[in-house]
Amino acid sequence: MLKRLPEPNHFAQEQAVADYVIAELLRAAAVDIGYQDAELIPRRADLESFREQLATIARTVLEESPAAPWFLRQQAALYLGSLLQPEADLVADMSLKNYKLLHDALLFRQPDKNDAVRAIITGLIGQQLGANQTRFATWVDAILDKHQGKAKWDLVTALGHMRPDLLQAAWKAHGDKRRGWTHGLNRDHNYLHPSHYVAGKWGDWHTLGSEPLPLIKVVLRRDNPFRQENAALGLLAALLKAMSRPEYQEARVSWGLLNLKVACNRWKDPQHPDASFEITVIENGPTDPRNQPPNWCRKDMTWAYAVGRVLRACIVGDPDFTARGFLVREDHVRYRGLSSSWPKRRLGLLNTPEGLLGEPAPLSPWLIDLIMYLLQWPGVHPSNGVIEGLDRVETPEQLVQIVTKRQKQQRQIYGVQSGLPVYVRPASRGPRENERALRVAMVQTLMPRMTDFDVKNPLYWSTDYRARHRAHLASVCRLVAQHLAAERSASSRNTDKGKPAGIDLIVLPELSVHPDDLWLLRSLSDTTKSNLFVGLTFQEGSDGQPVNHALWLLRHEHNGSREIVRVHQGKQHMTKSEQSMGVQSNRPYQVLIELNGPAGARYRLAGAICYDATDLSLAADLRDQSDCLVIAALNKDVPTFDTMVQALNYHMFQPVVMTNCGEFGGSTAQVPYKERHEKVIAHVHGSGQIAVNIFELDLTEFKSKQLQEPARVLKTWPAGYQGRPK
Repeated sequence: MLKRLPEPNHFAQEQAVADYVIAELLRAAAVDIGYQDAELIPRRADLESFREQLATIARTVLEESPAAPWFLRQQAALYLGSLLQPEADLVADMSLKNYKLLHDALLFRQPDKNDAVRAIITGLIGQQLGANQTRFATWVDAILDKHQGKAKWDLVTALGHMRPDLLQAAWKAHGDKRRGWTHGLNRDHNYLHPSHYVAGKWGDWHTLGSEPLPLIKVVLRRDNPFRQENAALGLLAALLKAMSRPEYQEARVSWGLLNLKVACNRWKDPQHPDASFEITVIENGPTDPRNQPPNWCRKDMTWAYAVGRVLRACIVGDPDFTARGFLVREDHVRYRGLSSSWPKRRLGLLNTPEGLLGEPAPLSPWLIDLIMYLLQWPGVHPSNGVIEGLDRVETPEQLVQIVTKRQKQQRQIYGVQSGLPVYVRPASRGPRENERALRVAMVQTLMPRMTDFDVKNPLYWSTDYRARHRAHLASVCRLVAQHLAAERSASSRNTDKGKPAGIDLIVLPELSVHPDDLWLLRSLSDTTKSNLFVGLTFQEGSDGQPVNHALWLLRHEHNGSREIVRVHQGKQHMTKSEQSMGVQSNRPYQVLIELNGPAGARYRLAGAICYDATDLSLAADLRDQSDCLVIAALNKDVPTFDTMVQALNYHMFQPVVMTNCGEFGGSTAQVPYKERHEKVIAHVHGSGQIAVNIFELDLTEFKSKQLQEPARVLKTWPAGYQGRPK
């Protein structure tokens, strides 16, 4: 019944593929009921026109009642709702009763009193589909004003738990706060008052002293410091010390963000190891019923659940710890799925970095496992025993010792010269005959070129260009796979022929990959069993200005399962061309990627974006921590960067791999061997070239003098270098 799907480059967005599937299902069903004009196949990137045609089919299906099957009519009604094209005369029979509520909510019709709760909840679905928030606030305000007593508070509570930002909007829409539903918040519902959920107004963290601040005001800010692990650990240690005080033995189990204040001795740099936090309790603060421990929580560990609840709320930046970092914000711009009810969210927490923050973040498995342990999610235990001794913790004092040990580890790797917190993220590598060898692929692409960027709006790409860019990236990915196949076919051993060849790391140039095309790289990762470090095209930062980020795509393989984790690596130092385009500096942390090496050793890879690699403070911080520096570049000054790589590989005493764009060439990998002909592992000369270079590096040769003799003679160790930890 379904035709073959068109190639992805026929569409302006990946979303169109989903639209195509829906269209074909509706088309086939519409043909069955006699609709003659149902042959719809999108052959061009005019999605709006295509969706309008699909909406016409959906209306025809609804008009055929009762000829059309009930499930087809439901899908047609839902599709029209998703397009924000509600039907004013939708027939509300049993199969469409809830869909009628959705369409009425999208039309902002006042419901009957008996349907008020269901209407508001259905209206929340309409809000996630993109309905007008201002009109929704006025609509809800009118509904709430018609209710009194318990019915009113049930509505307010349901809305406040599901979408507190919309409750605040309805509060603002109400005229006289001394009358109507906004008047008379009693103690039981005071925690929902919008005045509690206002972010701190200070402009510069440097102006803050050591006076305690309401924790919720800090957490609700865009630049919430507890989104990073170092500050979160400091806050956690302070919270545990406060919980250890005898006077809080009973009250601590119901603590939330509204009950606490936080002080810091250096708000200007809360990720610094010397930053010290202190927690104070707000006496007689609002009581939030969501802060009560669930029935699955052990009675002697209710304090741990409270710690996990506060810690998770601080990380996601939301007083509702079940949120995913976007529920109370008005700046989310992409669809993330329909939010479930608060009880279901509490039971179904997703505690991965993207589940917590909705973006690629460097939250370590250590912190994730700690949150899982503290929240005591039923049936789930911390994975792989990442935190030693955690299963024996029974008191806050015991947990403080584990957190303090973790803080010492983070202090040891902190970038003192660059002022950057450093976070280690593990990744998997496939089995290798020679575990010492790290297989690396430098992949030099030709698009985009410098002239392809819109100077006035670096975020803009035309539809035609995006199609060509995606096709180019797909061709390059195919070329990498074919390169590996050719390498395998040339193997001298018959046992190697026909086996999939693997790569530990693939490096692509700066600004070479659009985020919408990451599915191509995930496919490449599965084909080659590789991790990737790629430069992303300019993206919108948290303040709305463009930023330049690279992305690690890391494989995690365990017990036959595979997960690909994304972690951003920012860029701090802008070139003149980036400054002219308004690109903002954004490098809040440095990431180290940890791979398994021989005999239990670990390889740590560090990444930098082009101009950042010239920062000597960064090189000084990474010299004793990383085993290989990887640079994604888009640079026309090839001779200067050749010289830089030549110097860095010796001063940092580790291999340096730089992949430049094909427009300028000059991709190179150099290693601090003594002989000149041995130190240049790979080098692509000339401009206008697509190139794939695959080579092996032995990173153990540069870690310590006590290791076995290297296969090739090394240069003399640079002054002050004492080796790196195994």
